[in-house]
Amino acid sequence: MSPTQLRTLRAQRTRAEYAAQLGCSASAIVQWEGGTRPIPTWVEEKALRGANVSLPVDEMRDIIELAQSSGSSFEAILGDALRAHLAAHRLDKAATGETSTSTGSHEEAAQLNESPTPFSRR
Repeated sequence: MSPTQLRTLRAQRTRAEYAAQLGCSASAIVQWEGGTRPIPTWVEEKALRGANVSLPVDEMRDIIELAQSSGSSFEAILGDALRAHLAAHRLDKAATGETSTSTGSHEEAAQLNESPTPFSRR
Protein backbone atom coordinates (compact mmCIF):
# COMPACT_ATOMS: atom_id res chain seq x y z
CA MET A 1 0.00 0.00 0.00
CA SER A 2 1.30 3.43 -0.87
CA PRO A 3 0.97 6.59 1.23
CA THR A 4 -1.45 7.98 -1.36
CA GLN A 5 -3.62 4.86 -1.15
CA LEU A 6 -3.74 5.15 2.63
CA ARG A 7 -4.81 8.82 2.32
CA THR A 8 -7.50 7.79 -0.15
CA LEU A 9 -8.87 5.17 2.23
CA ARG A 10 -8.84 7.68 5.10
CA ALA A 11 -11.01 9.96 2.92
CA GLN A 12 -12.84 12.61 4.93
CA ARG A 13 -11.83 11.35 8.36
CA THR A 14 -9.24 13.13 10.46
CA ARG A 15 -5.99 11.35 11.19
CA ALA A 16 -7.08 11.03 14.83
CA GLU A 17 -10.38 9.39 13.80
CA TYR A 18 -8.61 7.03 11.41
CA ALA A 19 -5.94 6.20 13.99
CA ALA A 20 -8.66 5.25 16.48
CA GLN A 21 -10.25 2.98 13.86
CA LEU A 22 -6.93 1.33 13.01
CA GLY A 23 -5.68 1.14 16.60
CA CYS A 24 -2.58 3.28 16.23
CA SER A 25 -1.48 6.86 16.88
CA ALA A 26 -2.28 9.86 14.68
CA SER A 27 1.46 10.52 14.42
CA ALA A 28 1.91 7.05 12.88
CA ILE A 29 -0.70 7.97 10.25
CA VAL A 30 1.24 11.18 9.50
CA GLN A 31 4.45 9.21 9.05
CA TRP A 32 2.85 6.55 6.85
CA GLU A 33 1.03 9.08 4.69
CA GLY A 34 4.18 11.17 4.42
CA GLY A 35 6.22 8.16 3.36
CA THR A 36 8.73 8.54 6.20
CA ARG A 37 7.81 5.11 7.63
CA PRO A 38 6.71 2.03 5.72
CA ILE A 39 3.07 1.06 6.18
CA PRO A 40 2.92 -2.23 8.12
CA THR A 41 1.03 -5.14 6.61
CA TRP A 42 -1.41 -5.22 9.53
CA VAL A 43 -2.35 -1.58 8.83
CA GLU A 44 -2.95 -2.30 5.15
CA GLU A 45 -5.12 -5.32 5.99
CA LYS A 46 -7.12 -3.45 8.63
CA ALA A 47 -7.54 -0.37 6.40
CA LEU A 48 -8.75 -2.44 3.45
CA ARG A 49 -11.10 -4.56 5.55
CA GLY A 50 -12.58 -1.40 7.03
CA ALA A 51 -13.27 0.19 3.64
CA ASN A 52 -16.94 1.01 3.13
CA VAL A 53 -18.69 0.07 -0.09
CA SER A 54 -21.76 2.09 -0.95
CA LEU A 55 -24.26 0.87 -3.53
CA PRO A 56 -27.86 1.79 -4.29
CA VAL A 57 -30.34 -0.27 -2.28
CA ASP A 58 -31.74 -2.04 -5.36
CA GLU A 59 -28.25 -3.23 -6.34
CA MET A 60 -27.63 -4.44 -2.78
CA ARG A 61 -30.90 -6.40 -2.97
CA ASP A 62 -29.75 -7.93 -6.28
CA ILE A 63 -26.51 -9.06 -4.66
CA ILE A 64 -28.39 -10.57 -1.71
CA GLU A 65 -30.74 -12.41 -4.11
CA LEU A 66 -27.77 -13.73 -6.10
CA ALA A 67 -26.11 -14.89 -2.91
CA GLN A 68 -29.24 -16.71 -1.79
CA SER A 69 -29.91 -18.34 -5.16
CA SER A 70 -26.30 -19.41 -5.70
CA GLY A 71 -25.61 -20.54 -2.15
CA SER A 72 -22.72 -18.06 -1.94
CA SER A 73 -22.21 -15.40 0.66
CA PHE A 74 -22.98 -11.75 0.08
CA GLU A 75 -19.26 -11.01 0.50
CA ALA A 76 -18.26 -13.66 -2.05
CA ILE A 77 -20.64 -12.26 -4.68
CA LEU A 78 -19.44 -8.71 -4.03
CA GLY A 79 -15.83 -9.89 -4.18
CA ASP A 80 -16.46 -11.64 -7.51
CA ALA A 81 -17.99 -8.44 -8.91
CA LEU A 82 -15.03 -6.35 -7.79
CA ARG A 83 -12.51 -8.84 -9.18
CA ALA A 84 -14.31 -8.90 -12.53
CA HIS A 85 -14.33 -5.10 -12.60
CA LEU A 86 -10.60 -5.00 -11.85
CA ALA A 87 -9.92 -7.62 -14.52
CA ALA A 88 -11.79 -5.57 -17.11
CA HIS A 89 -9.95 -2.44 -16.01
CA ARG A 90 -6.58 -4.20 -16.33
CA LEU A 91 -7.50 -5.45 -19.80
CA ASP A 92 -8.54 -1.94 -20.85
CA LYS A 93 -5.24 -0.54 -19.57
CA ALA A 94 -3.30 -3.28 -21.36
CA ALA A 95 -5.15 -2.54 -24.60
CA THR A 96 -4.25 1.15 -24.38
CA GLY A 97 -0.67 0.46 -23.32
CA GLU A 98 -1.01 2.03 -19.86
CA THR A 99 1.10 0.63 -17.09
CA SER A 100 -0.62 -0.81 -14.07
CA THR A 101 0.17 0.18 -10.50
CA SER A 102 -1.85 -2.67 -9.05
CA THR A 103 -0.63 -6.19 -8.47
CA GLY A 104 -1.75 -9.03 -10.68
CA SER A 105 -0.81 -9.96 -14.20
CA HIS A 106 -2.73 -9.28 -17.38
CA GLU A 107 -2.98 -13.05 -17.79
CA GLU A 108 -4.79 -13.21 -14.43
CA ALA A 109 -7.06 -10.39 -15.53
CA ALA A 110 -7.85 -12.14 -18.81
CA GLN A 111 -8.55 -15.39 -16.97
CA LEU A 112 -10.87 -13.64 -14.52
CA ASN A 113 -12.58 -11.79 -17.33
CA GLU A 114 -13.23 -14.99 -19.29
CA SER A 115 -14.52 -17.03 -16.37
CA PRO A 116 -18.27 -16.98 -15.74
CA THR A 117 -19.27 -15.04 -12.67
CA PRO A 118 -22.32 -15.61 -10.51
CA PHE A 119 -23.34 -11.97 -10.60
CA SER A 120 -23.84 -11.58 -14.34
CA ARG A 121 -27.37 -10.63 -15.33
CA ARG A 122 -29.42 -13.25 -17.13
